[in-house]
Amino acid sequence: MKKITARKALNPAYRKHKPLRKEVASFIEHLKECIEAVKLSDEKGEHEIHLNEPIKRFFQNTFYKDNLINTKDRIDLAIYLDKTAKSDVGVIIEAKRPSNKAEFISESNLNKKALQVHRPKIGWLKIKHF
Repeated sequence: MKKITARKALNPAYRKHKPLRKEVASFIEHLKECIEAVKLSDEKGEHEIHLNEPIKRFFQNTFYKDNLINTKDRIDLAIYLDKTAKSDVGVIIEAKRPSNKAEFISESNLNKKALQVHRPKIGWLKIKHF
């Protein structure tokens, strides 16, 4: 698979958005907190379910302040389109411990559980149709 730069992959509409310095600083701080919590959980050998809380906190403090973030059936984390579980799910997150190298993608192998396209599609179909 041919590699492309992040600039080329990003929709030009997103490059036009100029975030405030304060927003960038807040994002960086929340991201650091999330990474540290995930590392600590991984070092302690906690189950992947323990990753949900720091990831949830990160998204609630940054991009999804007005959305419900919770589990949905067997999906690790689902970000709903509004504040209620009655709304549709807009984002599906599959949480993996950083030490779980067997399920992470690499440049030479994108077909890993952490990014398998068919898994989210199956989850999405279950949400929408069952």
